[in-house]
Amino acid sequence: RFLTELKSIGTKSVVTMHSIVRSRATEAKIALLVDKIIVHSEHCRNYMLNINEYCDKVVIIPHGSPNIVTMNTVELRKNFDIKSSHVIASFGFMQPYKGFDAVLEALIQLKQKYQDILYLIMSSIRPKEKDSLEYYWKLRRIISKYGLSGNVRLYHDFLPESILQKMLQLSDIIVLYYDFNL
Repeated sequence: RFLTELKSIGTKSVVTMHSIVRSRATEAKIALLVDKIIVHSEHCRNYMLNINEYCDKVVIIPHGSPNIVTMNTVELRKNFDIKSSHVIASFGFMQPYKGFDAVLEALIQLKQKYQDILYLIMSSIRPKEKDSLEYYWKLRRIISKYGLSGNVRLYHDFLPESILQKMLQLSDIIVLYYDFNL
């Protein structure tokens, strides 16, 4: 309604789509009402370009990357009491499309070869979003069912950026798995 109101009074508007809503009808409606659409990745741009008549409105502004000081991985692991020799990490808000469950499924197999493997899930729950909390409990069930509690640290509260950066630095692999087919 707000965008409709802005358009009706001749006000130009720009919408930033941090992530794709995954509803072509919704995105098409938004695209009709705005002058520009900002997305953060080529994937999102290509998705919006599939809604052909709006392709001239889509602009990519990539997420910036912070200027961080590189620290010694051995020291960082010691500071966070991580003794594992193989560390995988994922982060982002707790949402089903983030694919943490798929990484846990892979971890079941990886654990057979790398027994001390550790998966850090740094993902705060969005309390007002039912699927966020449900997804958290789904992850807890997978961890319990497959005996992964010694191989997974699930941080479900918001972590300060300085801590997040250190935990990502101490990781061997960072997995940003997004399943937009959900």
